Amino acid sequence: MTDLGCLISGCSSQTGFPNSSPVDFLYNSKGVAYWQVTELYVDDGRPSRFQWIAPGRVSFDSDPISQYITQYYVDGKAVPMSGLLSLITFTGLDEGVLQRGARTLRSAIDL
Repeated sequence: MTDLGCLISGCSSQTGFPNSSPVDFLYNSKGVAYWQVTELYVDDGRPSRFQWIAPGRVSFDSDPISQYITQYYVDGKAVPMSGLLSLITFTGLDEGVLQRGARTLRSAIDL
């Protein structure tokens, strides 16, 4: 069973959960967070363990017409689009709260 606290605050890699959370996209300047599937349940093949991947390590190819992502890469190496070693993406609506609120935060610090 997944510890839901890990989904918000992140967990150590010793527990098998990412060191970052899926809400990472709220804070980073790319507006996206990535988990890589590192283990699957034997009985049904669902992902059971994940590793957080820094957004700067991920690139992708997309179809020029539909703009759908056709291939993800981690550190320049292609990863499967499903199953073991595939990526799970958490996409935000913008560049992240820290980037969006930078001027407000700077003003608050200057007070």
